[in-house]
Amino acid sequence: MVEVKLTTRQVPGPAGEPQSKPFLSFTAVGASTTVVQDVPISKPYMASEVQSLVVAKDVGAFCPAYVDVVPALGAALAIVDRLKAVDDTAMLAVCTSGDAHVLVQTSSVALGAQLRELPVYPHTAYDPAGGDRLGTGARLLPGHVPDFWL
Repeated sequence: MVEVKLTTRQVPGPAGEPQSKPFLSFTAVGASTTVVQDVPISKPYMASEVQSLVVAKDVGAFCPAYVDVVPALGAALAIVDRLKAVDDTAMLAVCTSGDAHVLVQTSSVALGAQLRELPVYPHTAYDPAGGDRLGTGARLLPGHVPDFWL
């Protein structure tokens, strides 16, 4: 069970004098352990400040498209299971054309696999005329490391 309380605590101010500030105090009690976490809170934001935060958190600004790997999850897990015998670290790259590339490399070998034609959302994010960094017909070959993985 987690208990949440609104509390005030004395914290050092700008000139070093103590100030009373609001905190949310989370308390979790277990069979043998109690964990308390105090999180400082501030005054409520004005509407304009909330709007600027919403704009800053706009996912489309950071990621205008995403590739949905779920339809090929079984194949992806099988690829990773086979490649983990080579190394325990794999690199994943996705292209806006709907391709996903998995690469495992050591000092002596680099092996990769490609999952093709995965759904891209929004559907307008990929322009087939413009292509992407690998191109629509590109294939990952053993030993080939694309420049964006270096």
